[in-house]
Amino acid sequence: MYKRNQMTIRDLYLENQITADQGFWRAVPLFAKPGDLISYEDDFFKFNAEDWTLTLQDLGAIAEVSKHGGAITLTTDTTDEDETIIEGVEDIIDIQAGKKAWFQCVITETAPATGGKAEWAIGLISDATTVVPVADAGAWATGDHDGVYFGKIEAGTNVIGRTSDATTQVETSLVAHVDGSSYTLGFKWDGVSQVEWFVGDQSYGKSTLSPTSLAPMKLFALAKTTASEAQVLEIDRITLIAER
Repeated sequence: MYKRNQMTIRDLYLENQITADQGFWRAVPLFAKPGDLISYEDDFFKFNAEDWTLTLQDLGAIAEVSKHGGAITLTTDTTDEDETIIEGVEDIIDIQAGKKAWFQCVITETAPATGGKAEWAIGLISDATTVVPVADAGAWATGDHDGVYFGKIEAGTNVIGRTSDATTQVETSLVAHVDGSSYTLGFKWDGVSQVEWFVGDQSYGKSTLSPTSLAPMKLFALAKTTASEAQVLEIDRITLIAER
């Protein structure tokens, strides 16, 4: 079951060193009372099967990384288009009117497909296995799913922020992709109709998203084989905070 911790602004300050003008974390309620916020954070000291469902194809694998702060790696096999996916066991959040939300993750392409062909995705989705966000043949999925997530496809040259409302998807180009890079990726939902995309504390624009008919969402991450090269995606941390 997901851990839903009650966080005060002191907790947020100590863990994230929030200041009034800091880009990504600004607008977190400054005087949150216990119970005002819900939160989930996984530093991946261990892979917890009670929180995550693991989907492997053929020789894909997941491993824990012994390092400061913890991490896990998602490794694919060498069969083109195979995936290694982790998906939350339970729906954890509704992207809804009147409830702001903040998502942030830290990832590293420890062994991407060469020549800019890395494929991965991470964020929130209604179901990551019925409609895999990164489709075959180096394209984004267009099937019916709800989500707000980041990713990189084989044919793309940029890291993308993507929203999906049923069969309507919108992609926002964020930064140029570089093989083997580390990224701190985040988005803020304003509780009305806007998703703001961040790399580190730098904003890279907004997407419009109607919350009217969105399904409840869960966390997910995936790596996908391209050009018959196994890929390794390291996930250092996932953090989700929302107004209750």
